[in-house]
Amino acid sequence: MLTHVFFQDIGGVRVDRVWREDTTLHFVVAATRQAARCPLCHHQSTRIHSRYSRILADLPIMGDGVVLHMHVRRFVCDVRRCRRRIFTERLLGLVVPSARRTTRLHSQILATGFDLGGNPGVRHLRAEGVVISARTVLRLLRAAPIPTAGPVRVLGVDDWAKRKGRTFGTILVNLETHTVIDLLPDRTADTLAAWLRDHPEIEIVSRDRAGAYAEGIRRGAPQAEQVADRFHLDKNVTDALARYLTRKHAVLRQAAHGEEPAATERERTPQPAPAPLKHVQQERRSYRLARYEEVVALHRQSASAETIAKQVGMSPRTVYRWLQPGHFPERQRRTERRGQLAPFVDYLHTRWAAGCHNATLLWQELRARGYTGSYTSVAVYLAAWRSTTYRYRGQVQTRTSSTSNATAAYSPRQTCWLLLRPTESLDADDHAFLARLFHACPDIALVQALVEEFRTMLLEHNVDAFYTWLHKAETSGIRELEGIAQGIWRDRRAVEAAVRLDWSNGQVEGKVNKLKVIKRDMFGRSKFDLLRQRVLHAA
Repeated sequence: MLTHVFFQDIGGVRVDRVWREDTTLHFVVAATRQAARCPLCHHQSTRIHSRYSRILADLPIMGDGVVLHMHVRRFVCDVRRCRRRIFTERLLGLVVPSARRTTRLHSQILATGFDLGGNPGVRHLRAEGVVISARTVLRLLRAAPIPTAGPVRVLGVDDWAKRKGRTFGTILVNLETHTVIDLLPDRTADTLAAWLRDHPEIEIVSRDRAGAYAEGIRRGAPQAEQVADRFHLDKNVTDALARYLTRKHAVLRQAAHGEEPAATERERTPQPAPAPLKHVQQERRSYRLARYEEVVALHRQSASAETIAKQVGMSPRTVYRWLQPGHFPERQRRTERRGQLAPFVDYLHTRWAAGCHNATLLWQELRARGYTGSYTSVAVYLAAWRSTTYRYRGQVQTRTSSTSNATAAYSPRQTCWLLLRPTESLDADDHAFLARLFHACPDIALVQALVEEFRTMLLEHNVDAFYTWLHKAETSGIRELEGIAQGIWRDRRAVEAAVRLDWSNGQVEGKVNKLKVIKRDMFGRSKFDLLRQRVLHAA
């Protein structure tokens, strides 16, 4: 009866006795086959040489651990030419040779480890009654066989960050089956080309705009058609619009304040282009400098900080910070560590409970206690503790959104999204602002039309409109769009395939997000081999 209950699918064994010790069940199990096959020559033998016992861990029962005391036999091989004279009978359905746990327990440990990882998997297994260490779980995961990719016709390629901004790897996805088939340790052309040479059946490869991937595909799979990612194409054109609006920040400010421009701006006159690697930073600095000059001009007219903040579109605190040094505040790289405030959190809780809600005062007290961070870090940390009401001069005031003070100003990014929104979703103020903006700089309407035309062309898969758009962008006189057109021409075949075909890298980005979840589940410290195993088995 016990044999039928606990070993129903396993033949050749018999349960002789069962007893309990604390929270562990002990089973005495004996092998019952009359003969066994030699593992080398595969001939059957009935000559028993000796017997011995094995102690195995098995799946728990109702939270109690299970230990099997296996009585197995050694047989004598009668084949003279066989090198194995004595061999042990195999019970492959129950246990593999030299193992200390049953096959079904081993499978359960692997499944839990792949799903939860090391320490979380150990906690889950111990709650079920399996005693095991995290090191053993990780060792078993690394030793597990890697799933085979199988034939791949349509492949998606993208990068993922091992360490954000420092080191990167490559993820490969079968776009037809929506599964991750492999991870590569870097994002170089040589590594990708070597992997592609082992899969000559690939016909289509979807990728982002990275030149290393394009080169690797040309070298490793010359027969495959490359497809550029439509999301990155759309983003490139949208970013070009944002960069152009940043360069026209003075026009945006005039249109937001309802001022008449000194002269209608046109883009047709050729202008010397700044350095390719620094022009974006220069344009952003120019935008901030213009806002700073506007703040200073209003301050000289005796305007209050609140009035300046409403007109320029920033917080009063920023106005104070800009006016205090007496010169334009250049941006500097942040060197503060994220965990710098952690040792002082308990003190902040104590002072907050005592009724001190002044961020400046608390920051000064922390400085006296050894804190070397900035006031902003303390203020941002305390902002989550504040309610929607606060006390000012003995009266309870309602906290309003900071965005309401900026209704009179439109930043380049806000204007960019305003130009991309449907016309019917805009209110009267937005329509009035855009009308003044197009009157002040008609080229903005031209750039908006070209961006909308490009996005429509991608949605409709119109190849003829694609080449028409390229010609318009090249002759538009807008250097941001001219740069985009030049880059598209260099990658023309892949971009044309993106317009013509339905394949894209959208699902690959989703797989990258899943990879990030697994990576963060291991505190971001997993080595590449372990991360690869978990991602491939999760697929």
